[in-house]
Amino acid sequence: MTMTDTNTATSVEAPAATFAELATVGAVASTDQDRPALTCVHFATRDGALTAEATDSYRLARVTSTVDAPDGFSVLVPAKWLAKALRTVAPARYRGPVTLRTDGATVALESLEGSASTAVGAGQWPNVDRLIPAESTYTAELGAFTGAYLAGLGEVLRGGDPLTVWRCVSMSEMGPSVWTATREGLSALFLIVPVRQ
Repeated sequence: MTMTDTNTATSVEAPAATFAELATVGAVASTDQDRPALTCVHFATRDGALTAEATDSYRLARVTSTVDAPDGFSVLVPAKWLAKALRTVAPARYRGPVTLRTDGATVALESLEGSASTAVGAGQWPNVDRLIPAESTYTAELGAFTGAYLAGLGEVLRGGDPLTVWRCVSMSEMGPSVWTATREGLSALFLIVPVRQ
């Protein structure tokens, strides 16, 4: 994965399969147009790796690639557009690189198969890090297929090995439950916030 910074554009390049896995977080993006930032997938580099995250304010999904990437990249990509654009730019048979490029106003996906672009998502991405407990207070394990009943959990890492194990690292009656999973090349986090009546 490489990242370049030019006068007007910032881009991140990764294998098509990596972008496909990162984009799975879009399954939990909001559909509420009154909160436009939450209808997007937030791509950013954190600690040297490309991360994608999405939330509908009740669920949060984060997938982090383990391929090195420099810090500093951040863009809101409309989730519905991303799913369609990836099918066009990186169809299932495509194994080459994909570039995610932004100039601050538009975002584009490019590959040897083609390109697609749209406006960058509106709004500001919320500070979701404050929702994730720093320490584990509870530990439980759940096989990925058994855990699919948790809305959206089965979608994240959906192409994964059936032996992928989701680990609950925090659960309480009043707070969010946090599930994590890893497999070669990726780590994922899924957070479920209890809805208060």
